Amino acid sequence: MKSHPPAELRWYINDKEANLDYLKHYLPIRYPDGQESTLLGLRFTVQPRHFQRGEMRLKCVATLFNVTNMRSEDMVISNRQESSGLVVVINSSGVDCIKFDQIALWITIFLISLMRLR
Repeated sequence: MKSHPPAELRWYINDKEANLDYLKHYLPIRYPDGQESTLLGLRFTVQPRHFQRGEMRLKCVATLFNVTNMRSEDMVISNRQESSGLVVVINSSGVDCIKFDQIALWITIFLISLMRLR
């Protein structure tokens, strides 16, 4: 999302603000019209403690000047074993304000599913 001033981004894990060590800051994208896109990544090692009642909920919230709490994406990850392993459900509201390190997440999910099979 382009805006001026730029959006302030926050990540939440299970409705609690993510630890600062989990955040990956990227340089903002500046456009010729003076607007900016803010990018904030989330990277952490998923532990069993991150699952509450079998689910881990990830959320990115963008706060804009005079507009608050535009939720950009909600991701629910379940640790229940199904035919394909872990279940990931993504609900997007169309706000393009994050860059998410998906490769690291999928590797982590894969490793967790392998550990659960043992």
